[in-house]
Amino acid sequence: MRVFGVSPKKLWGYTWLRLPILILAVVILSLAIWFGLRMTGVSWLVSPWTRGGLIALVLMAIGTSALLKYLRRRKAAKALEETLVTPGDGDILSERMQEALGRLKKSGGATYLYDLPWYVIIGPPGAGKTTALLHCGLDFPGTDKEAVAGFGGTKNCDFWFAEDAVLIDTAGRYTTQDSDATADRESWQSFLSELKKARSDQPVNGVLLAFSCEDIMTVDAAQLERHALTVRQRLAELNETLRIDVPVYVMFTKADIVAGFRDYFGPLGEDRRRRVWGVTFQTRDRKEDTYKEVSAEFDKLISRLSDEVTDRLNEEHDPVARISIFGFPGQMALMQRNIADFLRRIFQKPEEVHAILRGFYFTSGTQEGTPIDQVLGAMASGHDQGAGFQPGFMSGKGRSYFLHDLLKKVVFAERDWVGYDFKSMRRRRILRSGATGLIATVCLGAMGLFGYSFWQNATLVRQANAAMNLYTVEAQDILAEPIITDPATRPVLGALNTVRNLPGGYGDTTEQPFIERMGLSRRDSIRKSATESYSYALEHMLRPRMMLQLENTLPQLLAAQDYEQAYRALKVYLLLAKAQPGKGDDTAIQSWFAEAWAREYSEPGLEVAYGAINDHLDAMLALDDRVTPALQPNKELVETAQRQIATLPLARQAYSSILGQAASMTPLNIYDQLSDVQVDQVLRTVDGTALSDLTVPGLFTFSGYWGVFKEELASAQSRLDEERWVLGEPGKADYQTQLVGLNRDIHALYQADFVAAWQGVLDRIELVPMSDPSGQYTSLTIASAPFASPILKLAEMVDRETRLSRFLDIVENMEISPEALASGNIENDLSNAGFSAVERRSGAFERIVLNALKNKAKFQERAAPSATAPTERRQIEDIERRFEKWHALMKGDADQRKRPIDTVLASLEELLQDRKFAASGGETLNNMGLQGALGKLTQGVPFYPDTMVRFVNQIEREFLTVTTNANMEELQRLLSEEVTTFCTQNVTGAFPFAANGRHISTAAFGEFFGYGGRMENFYDAHLREYTQRSPEGDIVPRDGSDIGDRLAPATLAQFGRAERIRQAFFEPGSMKPSVSFTLSQRASSEAVESVAMSFGARQAQLFPNSSGVTLTWPDDVTEIVFQLLPKAKRGAANGLRFADGRWALAEFINAGVARPSGSRVDVTHNVGGRPVSFRLEFDSITVPFLMKELRDFSCPTTLE
Repeated sequence: MRVFGVSPKKLWGYTWLRLPILILAVVILSLAIWFGLRMTGVSWLVSPWTRGGLIALVLMAIGTSALLKYLRRRKAAKALEETLVTPGDGDILSERMQEALGRLKKSGGATYLYDLPWYVIIGPPGAGKTTALLHCGLDFPGTDKEAVAGFGGTKNCDFWFAEDAVLIDTAGRYTTQDSDATADRESWQSFLSELKKARSDQPVNGVLLAFSCEDIMTVDAAQLERHALTVRQRLAELNETLRIDVPVYVMFTKADIVAGFRDYFGPLGEDRRRRVWGVTFQTRDRKEDTYKEVSAEFDKLISRLSDEVTDRLNEEHDPVARISIFGFPGQMALMQRNIADFLRRIFQKPEEVHAILRGFYFTSGTQEGTPIDQVLGAMASGHDQGAGFQPGFMSGKGRSYFLHDLLKKVVFAERDWVGYDFKSMRRRRILRSGATGLIATVCLGAMGLFGYSFWQNATLVRQANAAMNLYTVEAQDILAEPIITDPATRPVLGALNTVRNLPGGYGDTTEQPFIERMGLSRRDSIRKSATESYSYALEHMLRPRMMLQLENTLPQLLAAQDYEQAYRALKVYLLLAKAQPGKGDDTAIQSWFAEAWAREYSEPGLEVAYGAINDHLDAMLALDDRVTPALQPNKELVETAQRQIATLPLARQAYSSILGQAASMTPLNIYDQLSDVQVDQVLRTVDGTALSDLTVPGLFTFSGYWGVFKEELASAQSRLDEERWVLGEPGKADYQTQLVGLNRDIHALYQADFVAAWQGVLDRIELVPMSDPSGQYTSLTIASAPFASPILKLAEMVDRETRLSRFLDIVENMEISPEALASGNIENDLSNAGFSAVERRSGAFERIVLNALKNKAKFQERAAPSATAPTERRQIEDIERRFEKWHALMKGDADQRKRPIDTVLASLEELLQDRKFAASGGETLNNMGLQGALGKLTQGVPFYPDTMVRFVNQIEREFLTVTTNANMEELQRLLSEEVTTFCTQNVTGAFPFAANGRHISTAAFGEFFGYGGRMENFYDAHLREYTQRSPEGDIVPRDGSDIGDRLAPATLAQFGRAERIRQAFFEPGSMKPSVSFTLSQRASSEAVESVAMSFGARQAQLFPNSSGVTLTWPDDVTEIVFQLLPKAKRGAANGLRFADGRWALAEFINAGVARPSGSRVDVTHNVGGRPVSFRLEFDSITVPFLMKELRDFSCPTTLE
């Protein structure tokens, strides 16, 4: 990020800009706090005191931080002054440091030490370090250059304080350490340690390595290498102690010693002499090997010198000087190898030395000594002459060259090039980064919060407008109706829901999120407008329909003479119309319409709508203080109602008012009372509705009686006085007379409703099926639990809520101090007495207890009242008498389980064990164990309340039914195995049970129908005990037999037919059929004289009216063949043959014309036109082969 094209870091680098930037930042922050907090909408943040205080805290924090920073720097500077005592040259260094600091304070202030860059100048003795500083052209305020110690040779170190930097001129022995190695090393280390203490993070900003051109030109390679290694070691030590990577600026001083320097540069003006002559490597990489570029850059310097030689020669007129100028580039070029090699040896492997060659430069502080002509020197060395010195000497009073800008514009300008102490700066960087990140996060978060808040509010406005447009479309037709004719509220419910639930409106109960208040919150204004629209809708859509419904209902109630409800309706009507200023009873309105709308919204699926319309009513009542109803009550209707209702006894009027007051009480929910004992597994409603729908109005409970009814009863007369406005003038007639016995009459009405309320709920409860085909009997297990049975809990609840006299018993046994009685603080006493938390929290209940205790105290002080006077206990006992069987269930020792209810639960447990035994394989058809358990369960029925009687009878019927089912299943299985299968295989479809088909064998016939046969055995073994004989002799179900009642009459009829077949075809005790009969010829055609008969093994000839032949079927009759004698002419039939098995006799009878009479039958056959008549007389009461039972019999396949 850049500000006006300049990076913030660079801007901060301008010291003079720091204070304005800081002031601007503080102003912006203060404005943000002052105006930003107002936008939050939070009252305590909007306060000017809060905002001003917060700005003051910010300013205080910034000022404190600046002060602490100043004091910390001042303390550090002072500590530096006090701790400059080191071994070796410690005293001298300390003295010099004190002197330097004194000058620093004079020129820059107490903390100026930390604001300037520090540079260390190192180099061998005589390198011209001090001389370069003296003549560099920089201003050193407070420094006496003529008196600076070390001039002509720095023994220890000098501190040079310029306006832009602190320069530390070290003694040359610190670098070479060749005079006294130990002392020099200690002094050098002491010097570095002091630097580290003084500026721990960035001890120095750079190193100036001064090395004279004279040494470059004169020393041999070995000496030059030693110099390089020495400097390299000093730089490594500097990094080791200071722990920073420093840029090194190499100054080759005494450049004037090079022959031709003075002549070449002598004419330069002061401005050009200040410039830089050398190379600064243009790189940002602190690890780049810049020493490798020395030779190339040196060549460029020489090339630049050569380029200007011509111009200098033209300017110079002295021949000697012209020769020097011409040869000067060559003189410089001869130093290239040594300089490149020198720098390479110092800076190669930068990871070891941790120093960066930032550049190399040529300078001259003053001109003194004899210039060295390297060309002549080289030539002289070839002729064994001395070094090539030019004749003549320089005065030493010359001018400095190429120092000023080097220091000021190159070295000082790169003050930030140096690194920092990595460990220290890493900690600082972490802290700074953390602080910056925190600030950035807070700022971005604040911006985001404000932006998101604005977006949320804008979204809220858009949503509210869209919803309002939708409402306008929904409501315009409704509001445009000139006359309302339909009191139904369902048509307007949608529009009311829409306007109520406008975003941010009345129905939007969600608390305004904090983030929404971070911008220009519109919720309050939206809520105000939406609430006004909602109120308008309620007044023009709901209230008129409510009044219309009452106008329709009130005449109906009057016509039905239901004056009690008419009184309530009239009161609500007048309240809605605000006909009586100052009168209000929201509870009466809510309770009336809760009942009325329950009918309108009674259809399944309208539960939510019902709740919504009641919510709208609540809202209308809450908002109606700001409105005046547009409709006035129907005066004629009101007066008519008042006249007729005035005939309603005052007791009913008062009781109706009590009901209205109690309508808001929380009803006693049966499910909630029993939900902790798995009530769903045991109880359910008769009509299939949820148990949670079963409620007893709160007024008809123990707490309702003592906490509400008694108090309302006590104030009944005053309430009548308050509500006399409802009936107007007609209500004043006979008012005082009816006040006599008012409480007694109200109590009678309450008693009737109390009993009806409980009875209505209890009559709707039944048990879930207790039987379980899986044999687990989960419901029965829960129902029989001795201490957690829902049946037990139900009985306890009824006993607890209907045994009203226990209040009197508790109060009579309460011992309370006179002080507590006088103060009215009896909460602890209520708890100790065992009253429930709900009852203790009821203020009315507490007042009732307190009054009872006071009355008790008064009673103890006076004689007892007359026994004939009606007492409170007698009134309560009148109610309790209707629940005395419930109370009797709970009498006895609960811990010992000796109450009647415990007997019921024990019987259920016995039943459970019997059923589990049966499920494990112990079931028998007679079910003696079941009968015993059920007998114990039902033996106390006369003493049980009706609901418990229903429970017991339900269990008995269910298990008897289940047992019967099991028995029937077993009987059905036996029937199939023993009777049906055999019958279908051998009897069904066989003659004589079917007209055509195969004949049933006599063996199968006997096995099935005979004595001891399948039909008789099955009946005797399995059905006889469940059946009996009717007066007509038919088999019918036995009276009182559950199994018998379920036996199918058709099946029993089949067993009756089988019995009659058995009696007709079988001898008693025999399974073999045997029918004796006499066969004779009765009449025949005149052409027939006799009939020749063949019965298989026997033959006979019959004559008309003869005695005939006696036979036994089936032994004697295997076939029947007869022939008429004499024979007829050729071609005519003479006889018939019946020879298809043992049933030939039956076919003989059925083939002719049979005329039965009792035990005989006359059969006529027509043979070829010649009729012949036979008579068969059976030794039985009927003709077996003509029995209708043979025709009607079918195989019994089912018993039900």
